[in-house]
Amino acid sequence: MIGMTAKKERRIHGFTHPMTALRNADRDFDLTDTERDIIKKHMFPLTVIPPTCREGWIVCLADKYCSLYETFKKKRTER
Repeated sequence: MIGMTAKKERRIHGFTHPMTALRNADRDFDLTDTERDIIKKHMFPLTVIPPTCREGWIVCLADKYCSLYETFKKKRTER
């Protein structure tokens, strides 16, 4: 049953991660409204509402780039 829970969490990670990250960041740092918005929307398009500032788009695109890089680098090393 633990394996099923881990698989389900992995499947919905993109939908739950932004709010989890925001809660953690709010707990540890004194964030501005812009920083909160960036954290909440960095998983766009899974968050549905796109980033509203230039910095948000930069973080969103950098996150996508890193994810793709890590995914394909990992696949290459598995061969």
